[in-house]
Amino acid sequence: MFEAINVFLSDDFPTTRFVLGLDTTVVASHVDHAYRELADAKIVTHPDDPSPGWTFLRKLVQLPVRLPRTTEDNVDQVLLAQLGPVHREGEVGKSSAGIAADSAMFAEVSTAEEIEQVVIAIEQHPEVREHLRRRLRAQPEQSVREEKRLLNVWQFYLRVLYTEEIEQAGHLVAVAEIATRWPAYLHRLRGGWPNLADAVDDDVRWGAAIARLGYGYDDRRAAANLRALLRDCDAPAVAALADTLF
Repeated sequence: MFEAINVFLSDDFPTTRFVLGLDTTVVASHVDHAYRELADAKIVTHPDDPSPGWTFLRKLVQLPVRLPRTTEDNVDQVLLAQLGPVHREGEVGKSSAGIAADSAMFAEVSTAEEIEQVVIAIEQHPEVREHLRRRLRAQPEQSVREEKRLLNVWQFYLRVLYTEEIEQAGHLVAVAEIATRWPAYLHRLRGGWPNLADAVDDDVRWGAAIARLGYGYDDRRAAANLRALLRDCDAPAVAALADTLF
């Protein structure tokens, strides 16, 4: 892509601008790898750069703008933008009683629009919103991208399962977090969810359960974080849903 941009810029297109969205560390590393046999790497490297890859980016990108990282304080803004305002008692929208009434007719609902109204009421329920807020604030990677990924997966599962229960909607938040935080481990976890839920509060049993699923020394952080998540929620309920969806 960079070579194509270089070719384009070498011609006479004075009003052309390219906007690149990239992780500079990753791209610089790839450039370094591509030119790892460059004999005069030190010579072409800018004195303030650690490697030629960073110097390449320095030459190519004329207006570097770093996007600010989000913090726990930004979670409410993300939730509001993605799910809309919270509906509380006395406000416009559905209360818990309203959702329960809709839920009783859930099986009789015939149109997608009516179903969506019920699901949206669940998304905007204060208990569900507080559960989402708590788990988003607990994420190790505070970024709008990661937060929206988790919310998108959660909304998808909410509709796939056609759930009308506030409690189950909360359990699905943990399931969505598992799907988005540890996609590389889901194949190992298949079929092992009940054992993990049973062993979550016992160090010895947890270690044995994780070992049986193929977790090694290099996977210890992922295993520890997964355990922390399961201990923060209803582990058996989350495990049952994960067993169904994964």
